[in-house]
Amino acid sequence: MRKNYPHTECPKCHQMIANCGFKKHISVCTGKKKEPLLIFEDIKINESTKKYICPHCQKEYSKHGIATHIWINHTKEGAEFNKNRPKGKNHNSWNRGKTKETDERIKKMSNTLQKKYKNGQLHGSFKGKHHSEETKQKIREKRIEYLSKKRHTV
Repeated sequence: MRKNYPHTECPKCHQMIANCGFKKHISVCTGKKKEPLLIFEDIKINESTKKYICPHCQKEYSKHGIATHIWINHTKEGAEFNKNRPKGKNHNSWNRGKTKETDERIKKMSNTLQKKYKNGQLHGSFKGKHHSEETKQKIREKRIEYLSKKRHTV
């Protein structure tokens, strides 16, 4: 909990939530306090590599990887999850090779974006604008100055 942000206690899960994120938290809170995934006291740390050693298979993992490793490889629900997960580097995204002519979901997204661009809700921040000659000259001078300094340091 950060000291410099005011916090409020959630009436559902009784966690202290920063006021800036309280509205979002309340909209998704189920009332159950999330328990940390990794609560093992028998995990040892390899002092030379600063990595955590799995108590089941003695492999080393980072602080963030050990919890996922134990869950997927040493629990029933994790193994079930892993069995249904797509494998390999060549796993394609759901919309690969699809166009708005071949897929209804992409057509819907495309139409939504077109409407937003047309109404001015979305726009490229620099679309249709150009640098003035004065600005171009300043950019040119700064770039020359940067490159000349860089050449002397190399």
